[in-house]
Amino acid sequence: MPIVNLLDSLEAFLSTFQKDLSAVSGQISELQERSKGIDNRLKSRRKIEKPLSNLLSDVTVPPTLATLILDTPVSEKWLPAMVEFEHRLDTLRARSRVKAARDLGEVAEGLRIVASTKLRAFFLAMLQPIRTSVTTNMQVLQSSIFLKYKALFSFLQRQASPVAQELQRAYVSAARTYYETGFRRYSRSLSWIKARTMPKPENIVASEKEREFIYDPERIAYAKIQGPGVTLAFQADDKNYKEPIEALVRSIFLVLMDNATSEYTFITTFFAVEPALAPAPSREPSSSSSMFTPNSMLSPSKGGFDDRRSTSGSDAGFSPQTPRPRVDSFATSVNLTPRPQSYSQNVFQTDRSVLDSLWKQVMDPILEYCQTFVKSTLEPAPPLIPLLTMIRLVEDVVAEVQRRDCPPLENYVFALRLQMWPVFQKAISEQIEALKKLAEGTTTGYFGRSVTTTDLWVSSVSLHLLCNLSV
Repeated sequence: MPIVNLLDSLEAFLSTFQKDLSAVSGQISELQERSKGIDNRLKSRRKIEKPLSNLLSDVTVPPTLATLILDTPVSEKWLPAMVEFEHRLDTLRARSRVKAARDLGEVAEGLRIVASTKLRAFFLAMLQPIRTSVTTNMQVLQSSIFLKYKALFSFLQRQASPVAQELQRAYVSAARTYYETGFRRYSRSLSWIKARTMPKPENIVASEKEREFIYDPERIAYAKIQGPGVTLAFQADDKNYKEPIEALVRSIFLVLMDNATSEYTFITTFFAVEPALAPAPSREPSSSSSMFTPNSMLSPSKGGFDDRRSTSGSDAGFSPQTPRPRVDSFATSVNLTPRPQSYSQNVFQTDRSVLDSLWKQVMDPILEYCQTFVKSTLEPAPPLIPLLTMIRLVEDVVAEVQRRDCPPLENYVFALRLQMWPVFQKAISEQIEALKKLAEGTTTGYFGRSVTTTDLWVSSVSLHLLCNLSV
């Protein structure tokens, strides 16, 4: 019996243990299910952790960035800061369905207004030197300051278009006045010099006493861009200073070409609308005379001035001058600020006619003064050799302007060239008719005096014709 009782007791114990074990097994299964649920939630949170972190990073404005915009003046530190700020503005607009983005959008908009206001004042202050004095070197100002902060103006073009338009109009007004004042003075100085050296009409069949076929071969050098130096404005103050008519025309064309092509390159670079740049992961802030004289007329290239204009000054009288080669100018390389690889695409994406219109608004006064001066040299018509020299010069200028890629100026200079050819054709026709009359022996009036046909006369006429053809 004791054994039976013991077995019953053991049976009851095992039965209880089985129930307890089943309960523990159920609890373990429940814990396993809960563990799997927690693990899945953890994986899900880890999956959205990076996108959420990126979202929070994009839609929030770092305190350092806000402090820079609110409490510091515009400087080089703003260049990378505005790239980052614009990226955040675009992100907030793209995620406008997110409540946090909508809430922070108002803060970002306030910062945008502050930044636009400060940038407007900054660029207007940069225009002050050219508004107050024509001695300011425009090309240096453009290359070392304006192009340096091109990214800030691009920010205004994309984020504050009315402000950018206002600054564009302000620049056009200031630059137009600057060029108009300087070129008016320069063309007036050339006109004074021209009045001292007005060439007399030549006639190939005039008598030996009336003929003056003496022509300095060095003057043919004025038919090329490379060669003697340009005439400077202050040289007109010397009442004894003289230059041949073709030298004066060459000077005004070189001054026009260097300034106009340089201005066109600047306008198509600075005012072209470019796409926004992506912010860099980590970026340190970068460290970084009189009008129409050689020191101010030449366009800077790679931080310095090039020699795409003439040498500094020309000697008094018609003495030969040392030629100086002209190398690449600002019109072919936009110096201190490197262009992005997509620059050419950006320019063509911008309506080219708009940029051409800006250039014409700036340069219209210069073009008018140049045209007036050229017309004054053609009325009355100059002698044949100087006239043909001027025509060859204009052809050389057209080729150079084409190389510098300035279509508006190319059209303008080509039109002036078309005005010169009829004058030359008329002068040549008059000489031919005079020779025919001489050969026929019917010369009367002005040419009525007898002309002795000697070997000296024939050689003199031949030399005169040879000089015309050699130009």
